[in-house]
Amino acid sequence: MKTKIHLILLVLTVGVRSVWSQDSWTSKTAFAGGVRYGAVGICIGDKCYAGLGNDDAGNHYNDFWEFDAINNTWTRKADFPGGARTTAAGFAIGNKGYIGTGSYTPGDINWTWYNDLWEYDPASDTWTQKASFGERGRGLAVGFSIGGKGYMGTGTYRFNRFVDAVYLDDFWEYDPATDHWTQKKSIPTEGRTGAIGMAIGDKAYVGLGFFYYDTRKDDLWEYDPTTDAWTQKASFGGGPCVNASAFSINDRGYVGNGFNYGYLTEFWEYFPGADLWTKKTDFPGVVRESATTFSTATKGYIFTGGNNTGSLNDVWEYTPCGDPVLFSPQQLFCYSPTNRYGVIPLVVYDPCGTPQVSYTISGPTTRSGTGIDASGFFNPGINKITWRVISATGKVVTLETTIVVQAKMTVRIPDSYAVQRGGMPNTLYVGYGPSSLTLTAKVTGGEPYAGNTFLYTWSTGEHTKSITVNPTVAGTYSYSVVVRDMIGCEKTDSLSVRVVDVRCGSRLQKIEVCLDSHRRHGKSVCVDGHAVASLLRHGAMLDNCSCRVDGEEHHADAIAARDEDEEDIYVYPNPSGGSFVLQWINWGATPVRIQIVDRYGNEALSQQVNTLDDVQRVPIEMPASANGVYVIKIVSDTGIKTKKIIIQK
Repeated sequence: MKTKIHLILLVLTVGVRSVWSQDSWTSKTAFAGGVRYGAVGICIGDKCYAGLGNDDAGNHYNDFWEFDAINNTWTRKADFPGGARTTAAGFAIGNKGYIGTGSYTPGDINWTWYNDLWEYDPASDTWTQKASFGERGRGLAVGFSIGGKGYMGTGTYRFNRFVDAVYLDDFWEYDPATDHWTQKKSIPTEGRTGAIGMAIGDKAYVGLGFFYYDTRKDDLWEYDPTTDAWTQKASFGGGPCVNASAFSINDRGYVGNGFNYGYLTEFWEYFPGADLWTKKTDFPGVVRESATTFSTATKGYIFTGGNNTGSLNDVWEYTPCGDPVLFSPQQLFCYSPTNRYGVIPLVVYDPCGTPQVSYTISGPTTRSGTGIDASGFFNPGINKITWRVISATGKVVTLETTIVVQAKMTVRIPDSYAVQRGGMPNTLYVGYGPSSLTLTAKVTGGEPYAGNTFLYTWSTGEHTKSITVNPTVAGTYSYSVVVRDMIGCEKTDSLSVRVVDVRCGSRLQKIEVCLDSHRRHGKSVCVDGHAVASLLRHGAMLDNCSCRVDGEEHHADAIAARDEDEEDIYVYPNPSGGSFVLQWINWGATPVRIQIVDRYGNEALSQQVNTLDDVQRVPIEMPASANGVYVIKIVSDTGIKTKKIIIQK
């Protein structure tokens, strides 16, 4: 018996286990360069570097400092040679760091905006000037690196405080191998400044900031360098924010602080794998904007910055260790004869280390395994995968995923008769009988929509279960239907309709019929129309006696039996020389017994079929003595279905 799936999945949900993590903040040694905001920070290998910026007194700095996270110490390095400045941007590629752009804004006039780029080699503690960035200088740009290339974009410039600022949306790629900048697609929407930028894996994420003071943003855009394309992602969970702090650790991004008509302390984690924002432990330090950030493989750092009371130099270390987060979407599959399906692997993030993953499958399928991939054998129906994850710290987290496998779907267009007695299936006769046929798509299995309906698409362009066709010129016409169920699975069937001109006589006023059509050599005659019905009732067939359809001869007894036959049982060939195939649509009963009796009720053959398919085919070999009309009975505990067969020796 089939498992019927009662789906309430018009809109699929996504299985996500998101928990309040046990992350932590730790105060570290203050930045040795003193208080400031608008500084820049990068990490190269296992060391991080910061410098530049300005303070409340208007002093601009060009100092550069190395932070040793293990020993919690700051060491001054060679000063940045490009000149004192604030709001510069930077990134690291390999064992080198790159810093550029920024501004020098003393007083009210003569502001300077830089577009230079400088390479820092920590091994020799030296700086080398490289190709200038983009087309013009700017401050508050974003900078990061992906796959051996550096990227910068957005930002602002203005000549002085008495003219309006210009907000930029251009985006550029730097290749250190050629020392060359290439302009890429601009960041969508209008220009912005005070944005965040961070690389996570092989993608980058840019967002937030503002376009003019009152146009605060909370959007986030993903950049794919392989396609040079931007895709909008889930908006920042903390709402619109300007001059926020951002960094990435492993496959997560972290964003907090900043300003939006008030200073913000919330801290959020972004998981690209699920496009999910999760609120984390609030930043514990003094509120601020324009802070400096960098991150190692396991820690993030926020330091300096300022607020309306002044600049800061405190340093805070963030550790994301906590409960793992799991992501696994519900999935729907069309029926496969192998019953094997490739499911989307579980996405699991454990900030503390490598987790242990196992799963158990229940429902129509029962099996278990280890690892993030539960692909393999599934029976039709609603299957449930229960994932069990043990984190590196011993925390156990579970998640359930639904896997829906479609019940096997079949589609057929049954034969249709314009003339029941004396006519062939799927045939229209010019000169006699109806001028149209109704074709109907019959579906078994699958997952129907509400009301037990499916989506139908006929080759005629119609979308109903049944269509009426009326070709008028002699020939063969093909019609097909594609049936789609609620899961989206499709099946197709087709049928050919013949149009035969049976008119005869000098003025085509008569009809041609075949007399004695049950014999191998009948007689074709041209008769008046009023005599046709009587002849057909007595075994004649429309059209001349030489007509063949699919190699089968016309036979009056077989045609006369059609009114009594079950329409979902097929016998071919019919008439038969003694060997034929019996096919029927299984109506859910097993086993069945096949009995074949002659017209007097004598049993000629009996056999049992124990295992049934949705469409059952059984080859039959009649006894050598069999000849004439027989009735096939398919007997089960739900009833009897019959079909007539002509054995013609």
